[in-house]
Amino acid sequence: MPVKHPDPFAYSTDGLSDQVNPYVAALRAANEDGSLPLAFGRGLEGGAGHWRQRVAQHNGLAKSYERLVVEIGCHLGKTLIEMAEANPDTLFIGFDITFKRVVTTAQRAKAKGLTNVFVILANAASIGQIFAPGEIDGILIFFPDPWVKKARQAKNRLVDAEFCVRLNGVLSPEGFCWFKTDQKPYFDATAAFLTEAGFEHQSTPWPNALPRDYISTFETRFKSKNLDTYGGWWVPSDNGRTH
Repeated sequence: MPVKHPDPFAYSTDGLSDQVNPYVAALRAANEDGSLPLAFGRGLEGGAGHWRQRVAQHNGLAKSYERLVVEIGCHLGKTLIEMAEANPDTLFIGFDITFKRVVTTAQRAKAKGLTNVFVILANAASIGQIFAPGEIDGILIFFPDPWVKKARQAKNRLVDAEFCVRLNGVLSPEGFCWFKTDQKPYFDATAAFLTEAGFEHQSTPWPNALPRDYISTFETRFKSKNLDTYGGWWVPSDNGRTH
């Protein structure tokens, strides 16, 4: 069940019974007792500007994390968890819009004993409401829904000109945005939007802040079928800052 509500602080489980969706009970319990590293609806209130401290305190850590990296569209957590295991001093927050993906990702992180993973159930279009200006050190968007079955569906894409401006607003001056897709037109459009929003494209294959490339479930599928994929990363330019 996807969350499309524009208000990230609205409860997306209102009116739903635990019998209708098996993940509803887990979501509600996590918001109430912290049984899983996730939050949604009013559980997100007060987080902006404090996510590193909030998650560190939730896990009983003596110090906060050095960096905050957000994956938009974390799916079932494969890439998010791989990155968290390799970078224990960085907090990785995953965004997704379906109950199953958010709960499953949080359950997998908990099962592995990871204290640097947190998951948010919300439409990523509201990222500017959930995070404070300059709070995020890195944003990953790997293979978002390209909306290509019909030409008019392109308007439904998450990454557009307005969204790229929001990304610039929540990224730190040294932050990065890493984007991958299997659709060349979507990649070209995103590159243009990021440039217009004040980003500069970088020449290396992946961000310098990360030790290696990370291959998502979708990219693995495309590569197994010998299909082309497109990726790149950008940093905010000095003259393009929005904060």
